[in-house]
Amino acid sequence: MSGNGPVEGVAAGGGVSATVEGAGGRSRAPWRVLTVAVALLVVLLVWHPWAGTPQPPPSPTPTPVETPTPTPTPTPSPKRTPVPTASPPGSATVFDIATAQGLFVTDQQLVETIPDAAAGVRRTIGPGQLAWGLPAGASVLPVSCTVARTVVELSPPGGYDARGYTTDTLVWVQEVTLLADPAAARTAFAALVTTVDRCPEYAQVTGTATTTMGTDTTATWTADPAIEGQGLYPSIVQSLRTTAAGQDAVGYRAHLLVGNAIITWTVQTTGASGTAGLGPVDDLAAVVQDRALAAVRALG
Repeated sequence: MSGNGPVEGVAAGGGVSATVEGAGGRSRAPWRVLTVAVALLVVLLVWHPWAGTPQPPPSPTPTPVETPTPTPTPTPSPKRTPVPTASPPGSATVFDIATAQGLFVTDQQLVETIPDAAAGVRRTIGPGQLAWGLPAGASVLPVSCTVARTVVELSPPGGYDARGYTTDTLVWVQEVTLLADPAAARTAFAALVTTVDRCPEYAQVTGTATTTMGTDTTATWTADPAIEGQGLYPSIVQSLRTTAAGQDAVGYRAHLLVGNAIITWTVQTTGASGTAGLGPVDDLAAVVQDRALAAVRALG
């Protein structure tokens, strides 16, 4: 009996199967829990709930590009257009021998301007007393420098006149050479300036030199380069040294253009004070300029 009785803990009529299944179910439960845990872990790893709401990746901060400052293009300076110089009064004036008398500086003006003439001057050349050109038989060497002495190459068609004053130590000679018209005078003046520039030294052989030393067979003129005058009318002035009869005289020689006239003046001294006794050359030039303007105005 005891060998065939029911086993303890097993129910009759199919209790064995129920008991076996209960044991198997209890053995599989931890694996189910583990599977769920692993699945949950995978979900958490993918989801990242701790990371909060996903933010878009930050946009890269653009590196500022330095824009080069444009170099301003220099505006070219306008070319200076030469301003036409107005012609001085009297540029179209035509002088004759009578009206040209107003171009000569007076003895009183010389006394007031030249220190060595303060005691007074004597007239040595009056109207019509000096002929144009070189003295009879005289010549200039080199020949190409002749115009430096005569102002023009040929006898001037409008006429010629001169004035001369002197003291014991100085001489003043002013010449007026008249051309046919202002255009001819301008051409002659340009040729004169060219000759003066290329003739720093020339000699007059056989004749009377225009100095305080009187007559000699040879007189030599040595001149510094001419400078442009600063007055109203075109002019040039140069320092001059003349050697004749064994003596030297120093001074100035100048030429001025007004209308159809070329005015030439020469002043020299043998005084101990040299050119200082003649006063400033600009003062001398200004007196001649003033006389030219006065003569032009006198003609209306």
